[in-house]
Amino acid sequence: MREHKKVNLLEDTLEVLGKNSKTALDVEFIRFNTEDGARFCEWEEFEAKASTTEYIKDYSGPHINSSLMIVGRDWWMERAEYDGLEWWKFCERPRKPIVYAAPHLKEDW
Repeated sequence: MREHKKVNLLEDTLEVLGKNSKTALDVEFIRFNTEDGARFCEWEEFEAKASTTEYIKDYSGPHINSSLMIVGRDWWMERAEYDGLEWWKFCERPRKPIVYAAPHLKEDW
């Protein structure tokens, strides 16, 4: 039987931030959903809870709130999951292309 490795949520979060040239200072707020709707908290509150939150990251089903988002000025991190494996997905606001064109909406290039 394979032993599943536990991951600390704060360490995992900081690692993904670092890989994308971000730090906790770049975080504007933390967003998540509750049964009462969308809510937010500050980084310090997230940091305190995440530092004591461990989860199994590999193929054992999601353990972390799937609506959790770390939000910065023009980027965000959201939880992603596939077949029981979960991770942070780093997303950036798309850059505006230099070249203008009329809308092309169909797949028939």
